[in-house]
Amino acid sequence: MIPKRAIREFLDRPRDDWSWYKELEDERLNRRRDNLPIDPPIWNKLKRHQKQGFLLGIRLRKLAFWFSTGTGKTLMSLALMRYFEEKRTLTHTLVLVPNLSNKEEWGLEIEKHAPNIEYAILGGRMEDRWKKLLTSTATVFIDTYAGFARLMSMPGKAGKLVSNQQRIEALSKLINFIVCDESSQGGLGNRASLTYRIVNKLSRAAKYVYLLNGTPFGRDPTPLWSQMHVVDQGETLGESLGLFRESLYDETHNGWATEWVFNEKNTTTLHQILKHRSLRYQADEADLPPVVRISKYARLGGEAKAVYRKAFKSLQQAQGKVIALQNEFLRMRQISSGFLGYKDEEDGKAAQFEFKENPKLELLLGVLLSVVDEHKAVVYNEYTFSGSLICRELKKLGIPHARIYGGTKDVGVQLRTFTRDPRCRVLVLNPQAGGLGLNLQCAKYVVYYESPVSPRVRIQSEARVARQGSTHDKVYIYDLIAAPIDRAILSMHVEGRSLLDAILDGKETNQLLLTD
Repeated sequence: MIPKRAIREFLDRPRDDWSWYKELEDERLNRRRDNLPIDPPIWNKLKRHQKQGFLLGIRLRKLAFWFSTGTGKTLMSLALMRYFEEKRTLTHTLVLVPNLSNKEEWGLEIEKHAPNIEYAILGGRMEDRWKKLLTSTATVFIDTYAGFARLMSMPGKAGKLVSNQQRIEALSKLINFIVCDESSQGGLGNRASLTYRIVNKLSRAAKYVYLLNGTPFGRDPTPLWSQMHVVDQGETLGESLGLFRESLYDETHNGWATEWVFNEKNTTTLHQILKHRSLRYQADEADLPPVVRISKYARLGGEAKAVYRKAFKSLQQAQGKVIALQNEFLRMRQISSGFLGYKDEEDGKAAQFEFKENPKLELLLGVLLSVVDEHKAVVYNEYTFSGSLICRELKKLGIPHARIYGGTKDVGVQLRTFTRDPRCRVLVLNPQAGGLGLNLQCAKYVVYYESPVSPRVRIQSEARVARQGSTHDKVYIYDLIAAPIDRAILSMHVEGRSLLDAILDGKETNQLLLTD
C-alpha cells in the first residue's frame, strides 16, 4: 500500500507541457529551424505537424510520438536520424519493429529518404546477427522486437530466457539512437516482458530514444507505464507501476485476486501528465489533405521472387497470345499477394499454393492493428483466396469483421454489420461483387490489398469511403506494394490507363514488371 502523501506528490509533481509546439505556425517553425546549428537535411519534405515533432525531438532527445497511423512518423524519425548523423553526434541507430515485413519497409524508407546512410537488416542465426552488429559498417540496424529479444538474452533457470548483461553493455557502447516503432505491439507495453527489460536498459545509456505509436494503449492505459518508462525512466508516469495504478486506478477484489480498473474520471489528468515527454497528434489534427494517400512497400520472399521471375519470363514469351498474357498477368498478381492458383491434377478443381512468407499480408495486419481500436477500415481485395487469407488472420487476431464477395449470400447483413455494429471494425470487400454501390463513409481507412486494374473501378471504389458525407475530416488510403506489378498498376492509373490493356496491346515495356 503506497502512502497517500506519495500519491499526492506524484500527481502534483512538476511536469512540462509541450503541447504548445502544436500551435507553432510556419514562420515560427522556420525561425526555430534557422537557429539550429546545422540545416535539417529533409526539412522541406516534412508537413507542419512533422516539423513540430522534429523540433521537439531535437530539444528533448527522448520522446514518445503518439501520432495516428498515416501521419508520417517514420519520415519524421528519419529526419531526426539524419539531423544528428550530419551533426556528428549519432554513432549507431537501432530500429525495432513488430514484423518481418516492417524490417524491409524501414530499409526501403531509408533508401528513399536517407540514401547516404548504410543500414543492415538483422536476420538469420543469432550468432550471425551478433557478429553483424559488431563488425558491420552500417550505421542503422533493423530488427524485430522478438528477434532482438532473443539476440540479447541467454538461458536462465529452468531454460527461461534472461537478459544477457554482457551483450547489453557491449551494445550500449555502440548504439546511442533508438527508434521503437509501434511500441505497444512489440512487448514494450508489458513490464514483465523480456523485450521491455532489455530495451529499458539500453535506453538508459542511449542519447536519443523515440517511441512511435498511433494507439499506445486500448481501454486500459497500463501499457503506457512501461512504454513511457523506456523514454524517461519514470519521470512521467512514476518510478513504479504500483504508484501509477494507485494514483489513477480503482482497486477491486474478485475474491481471488486484486484487480486494478482505470478510473475514467482521471482521463484528463492522465492526458495532461503525458504531455511531459510525449506529443500526441490524432489523424484529424495533422496538417494533411482531406484524402491522404500512402504507399507501403515490402520485398517478396525468396521463394515467391523466384516464381515471379519465372512468370515474368513467360509473359515476355507470350507476346501476341492473349490468353497466355492474361494468365501470366494473373499469376504475377497472385504471387505478390502471397499465393499461386492452379488446377488440381486429380479432380481438375481450382486450388492454391500459399507461400510461407507473405510480406503484403504482414503489412496489412500491421496497418489494421494500429487503427482498429479507434476506427473502421475497408480492405479491398481482388481475389477470393486473398479475402479468405485476410479473414483467416483477422479471426486469429480477434478482430471482428464482415466480408462481401461473390460468395456472400446476404450482402445486406454484412453491410449493416459493418456500418452499424461498433464492434465490427473491418470490411473485407471485393469491389466487383456489388461493392461499387455501397456507402461506406463510416470508415476512416481504406487499404488496397490488391488494387483494381481498371482506373474507373479504382476511382469508384475509393468514392465509397472518401466522398461527400464522410463522417471524418480526413480519409487515409493505403496501397500495399510487394512486387513491381503492384507499382505498375498504380502508375498506369495516374495516366488513366489499365496495365492489363496496355500489356495486351503490346505497348508496355518489360522493365515495368521486372522484379527488384
